[in-house]
Amino acid sequence: MPTQATDLPARVAQVESQLADIGRRTGDLEASATQTVASLKADAAQARRLGLVASARQAVESGQPLGALRARLDEEFADKALLAALEPRAGGGPTIAGLRQQLTNLQPQLEDAWRAFNTGGQASWIDSALARLGSIVRVERRDAPKRVTVGSAIAAADSALAQGKVSLAAEKIRALPQPCAALPDNGWRTPTPWRAAR
Repeated sequence: MPTQATDLPARVAQVESQLADIGRRTGDLEASATQTVASLKADAAQARRLGLVASARQAVESGQPLGALRARLDEEFADKALLAALEPRAGGGPTIAGLRQQLTNLQPQLEDAWRAFNTGGQASWIDSALARLGSIVRVERRDAPKRVTVGSAIAAADSALAQGKVSLAAEKIRALPQPCAALPDNGWRTPTPWRAAR
């Protein structure tokens, strides 16, 4: 019995040491769990913000108003000036489809201006027929540099719009031959902030 009495303090010390070790491990696990939860919350917040940005982009590109999305954007993002600048671009701002339609509508006017320039505005029916034929068939030397024509510029701009590259489309329109510059630009030849942002 005397050995059990002398072993008791040693056992108590051993149990206390084990309890302290368990307490340390529990503390480490709690800290790790807290850190994991905080990381998951940050990831969820980032995913929510990315979803809001994607929704805002879709609204702007389709010309839809931001509506209730604006309030959620205000809650998530601190840059109110940027959000205020985004508002006019949504809900009635230009859309890719709208720009492509404008381009299609503008093509006959541009071709007429180019023909009038080439004939000095005094086109006979033969000159007019030759000019129209010239827009369909062209004979050029192989080593000659490619000329920018109304048709090629319109096609290049439409292709750029189909890819969502609005600023490239505007560059193609600005590269049109000089007589086309006399026409109203319908916003195509003049750089605008929404075009530069794309």
